[in-house]
Amino acid sequence: MCWVLWFRRNKQLHGLSYPIDDDLINLGLSYICVPATSHFATNLDTSNKTKESWHPPPPGVILINCDAAILEGKNGCGLGVAARDFRGRVVRAQATFMNCILSMEAAEVMALRNGMYLAKDLGCSKYYLSSDCANAVGCLKKRNTFLADWHVIIEEIISDHFFSFCSQVFYSPRSLRYSQV
Repeated sequence: MCWVLWFRRNKQLHGLSYPIDDDLINLGLSYICVPATSHFATNLDTSNKTKESWHPPPPGVILINCDAAILEGKNGCGLGVAARDFRGRVVRAQATFMNCILSMEAAEVMALRNGMYLAKDLGCSKYYLSSDCANAVGCLKKRNTFLADWHVIIEEIISDHFFSFCSQVFYSPRSLRYSQV
């Protein structure tokens, strides 16, 4: 039942519908549904939310877009990262399938961790991380964690020395993702 509630919350949070008419589930949802601007993402710089188009990083900086997807009908999730240079060209990309059940936010944070590892593999001296998960971005920006199923991954990212090379972590809604490959 907890999984159904979490799945429904994420569908509503991202503007998708998932109709379940059970009164018990609806009652549970009234307690756990939180907007994307929950207390975990407070003080998050939302200026990136209003930009009308994708902008490349400055020269010498690699931008790493990170994303995750829960795959319906499969017991797992997909993680993807794409590194782009100042011209918007893909430097390297990778996709990973994780054969385990995670919350959407845990999967998004694991994608951010994979993005950091990709920057490390590329030998980046300066990089940006981008995600469409406002809560994860907020925690990384404030370098704090809280008790959730994904706080250990946030702590792992923050404590990694290579995270200090990350000049910026920002929220990038799906509508502003760079789609030209």
